[in-house]
Amino acid sequence: MNLDFREARLAGSRPDLDVTERAREARSRALLEKLGVTPPTAMADLKAWQCAAGSQVVGHCVGDSRTGEIRLLEVVAEYRGLGIGKELLALTAASLRTAGAKRIWVAATSDPIARAYGFYRALGWRATGERTENGEEILELPTNVSDQL
Repeated sequence: MNLDFREARLAGSRPDLDVTERAREARSRALLEKLGVTPPTAMADLKAWQCAAGSQVVGHCVGDSRTGEIRLLEVVAEYRGLGIGKELLALTAASLRTAGAKRIWVAATSDPIARAYGFYRALGWRATGERTENGEEILELPTNVSDQL
């Protein structure tokens, strides 16, 4: 299988939403807009990477270089377990660091049964003790770990 990882251009347009709509736990367009992944919100501050298998986008990751937040990471269900999410996350984190973000973080579920719970921790992300208003915990990627991804 030939996978192509490439930086996604967001300025002036929406990110490719096709993968989001097909992902098993897909967010709606309204939620993406609520997260700020839509024009005219400072698109220049968003760093995004995508993975394509042939002509089909099968995953993407979006981060905010102002805050260091990973806003979105999704991989189409049929392509999970192939390292795509890990690679997209590493590329996006590196882009955020290059753009000046000092802290790379994500709001994630604290439910140990959820797939994301183990995924981030296996990659070295650490709980900070902070929580969002809706109870998600804030995980941070230590600098030494992001250099190894």
